[in-house]
Amino acid sequence: MRIAVASPLLLFALLSPRPVWAWGSHFLVTARALEHPDFTCGGPVQIEELDSFLRAQAEPLRTLFDDYYSALLARHAKRVRAQTFDSASPRRETFLRAARLNPETFFPLGRRMLPQEGPAPSGNPAGRESLVRENPGAMMDSARVILTHSDEPDWKMDFGLWGIEAYGYGERPYGNSDGESDKAPFHMQFWHENLLVKTFAPEITEGLVPERVELFTRLAALAFSSGHSYWGLRFSAWALHYIQDLGQPYHSKAVPSGDWLYYLKFVISSDKARIKKETTQLVANRHFAYEDFVAHGLARSYLAPAEPLTAELARFLNQGGLLLQPAPGNPLTLLRSVAAFAAQHAPALDPAVVQAYGARMTEDPLYNLETDDAYQAAELISQLPAAAAQRILKETGVDFMKVGQATRTYLSMIPGSPCSQK
Repeated sequence: MRIAVASPLLLFALLSPRPVWAWGSHFLVTARALEHPDFTCGGPVQIEELDSFLRAQAEPLRTLFDDYYSALLARHAKRVRAQTFDSASPRRETFLRAARLNPETFFPLGRRMLPQEGPAPSGNPAGRESLVRENPGAMMDSARVILTHSDEPDWKMDFGLWGIEAYGYGERPYGNSDGESDKAPFHMQFWHENLLVKTFAPEITEGLVPERVELFTRLAALAFSSGHSYWGLRFSAWALHYIQDLGQPYHSKAVPSGDWLYYLKFVISSDKARIKKETTQLVANRHFAYEDFVAHGLARSYLAPAEPLTAELARFLNQGGLLLQPAPGNPLTLLRSVAAFAAQHAPALDPAVVQAYGARMTEDPLYNLETDDAYQAAELISQLPAAAAQRILKETGVDFMKVGQATRTYLSMIPGSPCSQK
């Protein structure tokens, strides 16, 4: 039996309109992870429009979607209503329906600029606006295709899906319709919660990340096997996005600071609304401050490579072991491994964020980082005490090494992928 009042406790940052981006800038995480000296993703590939791939592989795509939904239903996956790919009408709209993605999604052709390659139109070197248009038939380096599109699931495809009855997603298990949090159940997966959470708020475990990884992996394998390397790489980048998401502790652990006593107090409390509101605000502030730290640091690692802190942050993603060991048997096993590691590490990262940003930002439930007009991420980060900055850097490094290995491991395990050990 579900007790509705327990669920809101775990919504924390999901209730906020601020973007729910695990690492702030996936393309920078991916770019650094692919710099490992023993890893390659091959040479240039020819850019191709989506409809061209769909027309060429119409019948195999029909079979692929049939097999995908059969696999989900066979393992009793929730929130599934099988779709078909109409091979007689192989176009973008048909693909979006079959994949249960936002019907208004478009797939621009372009190359993502890295921060040092020039200012983005928005003035933000890590912004999505740093996409330079490319034409069909142009050549692009394989690694650039992957890093360019590893942010793409954050742009449109996972928004506005709960009201589309034909898709069968049902009611949103957590989050709300305001802004970025609408897509949260597709980008967060809380597998590793304690018994109280699973008993009183089981819906919190109903994220949809595994379904996305499985579908996009199947699509990537088909594209590679049929000679459509550009789309093989682009689909790979989509699946990779969700794997990297779960490598961020705040995306794999609902309330990192919450222990058994905390949840027990909530269950028996007569003032659940207050606890929920305060918890939501505290975890949101920590989550967002941490994302800003990582995104700013990675951008600075390109713009000011001599800065020791940001240089070390970037190196975490391409140092250490090349691939995860022991090797995961399949992408879903890899996903669970990454999520388990991040969830276990979350209680260590959270106090590092608290120490770095101080009590006002992280322990005062009356403070809201989003509405603080005086908050300037870059300025604040530059003023962090050295010891606190080193601590948060150290904890980020723990997750970054895992995410870097997981990035390379996933890309090398897709059938037909050109990514592999040199």
